[in-house]
Amino acid sequence: MPEHLSVTHNRSKVLCMKCSLLVIAVLVVVVLVYLPAARYSLVYDDHEQLETNPRLTDWRHVPGYFTTHLWAHSPLQAPNYYRPLSLLFFRVEYAVGGHPALAFASCLGVRNYLPVWESDLTLFTRAVEQAPRNPYVKNNLADAYLKANRTAEAFPLLQQAIKLKPDYGLLYYNMARYYRMIGDYRESERYFTISDRLYPGR
Repeated sequence: MPEHLSVTHNRSKVLCMKCSLLVIAVLVVVVLVYLPAARYSLVYDDHEQLETNPRLTDWRHVPGYFTTHLWAHSPLQAPNYYRPLSLLFFRVEYAVGGHPALAFASCLGVRNYLPVWESDLTLFTRAVEQAPRNPYVKNNLADAYLKANRTAEAFPLLQQAIKLKPDYGLLYYNMARYYRMIGDYRESERYFTISDRLYPGR
């Protein structure tokens, strides 16, 4: 091999090696930065969207991602979210990782790295701070308090949310849960009746 070609070849090998080392270094840094996310759990709608979503379990559901809304499997969720590529991504994660929640946690753990995502309570407390007149986030925070058995903190949030959005059936459902938890079954039944009227298919 001519000397000038040999020099060029060696330079190319050195350049390729440097590029490989740079890529490895970047990957190592990314893993180290996002590794703490592994200690956080899924929150709020992650469970319904990833763990119990039947639409992620079979490739035959994929065409429906493009013709229906994100929450087509859950009649109580808002029908105004169209996310076919997100659903397709979750389906691929399910197929590759065997479980969408685990795959989601590993691929999108960056989100959970933020302290506000540590739990439903931290997430929706921050949401209410940012949108104090939004009945939906108030309901979500109240739901988180009910799940944590902190009924006294859930009650005023539900009262406020009902004043803001009196036709939102899920608020009455959660208010019924509140009264049932504190042992007032008469009021609980009354709120369940209102919830059933606003959400007849529940």
